[in-house]
Amino acid sequence: MVHRAVVGHLVVDVVRVRRVRGTVPLLGQCLCLAGEPLHSFGVGLLQTVSFLAAARLAERFGLLRTMVFTHLPSNALLVAIPFAPNLLVAALLLFARTALAQMDVPTRQAYVMALVDPDERTPAAAVTNTARYVVRPVGPALAGVSQSIAFGLPFFLAGAIKSLYDVVLWRWFRTVPVPDEHTPDDVRK
Repeated sequence: MVHRAVVGHLVVDVVRVRRVRGTVPLLGQCLCLAGEPLHSFGVGLLQTVSFLAAARLAERFGLLRTMVFTHLPSNALLVAIPFAPNLLVAALLLFARTALAQMDVPTRQAYVMALVDPDERTPAAAVTNTARYVVRPVGPALAGVSQSIAFGLPFFLAGAIKSLYDVVLWRWFRTVPVPDEHTPDDVRK
């Protein structure tokens, strides 16, 4: 029997595995039985913990370092998803990626607000958020086209593009001082 499960933004067909004493529900089937609310609750909880952890990391390492150095491992987890041997591992990779990937949200917002004058904060927030959301509709179409070439290709492309973004962000802004931010480099001086 085949069931459809939603894991992250993926729809996965899950087949029941027969054992001697009956059937073993896989993670995707558990998500199906509980429905979308369980998945949404888990992702929302991870994002909340991630946001709170980001604030602590930013205090210790700085806003830019927190953005970039939590995003890069998240991108590596994204690239690892096609190599997952089963649905459980793929789901765990997605959940771990979600936790790390969301750490850049509060730190990015704080970073932008720290770099611009107070009277420019609203337009700056509008521009940065618009830039993020204006390209979102293109993603599923590109994923569909690239998936027709190779099943895991969307994950590789997304991980590579996001990693390139992080490296460029780091290169461009690593020497830009942020007012009132104390980083590990400041302690050494």
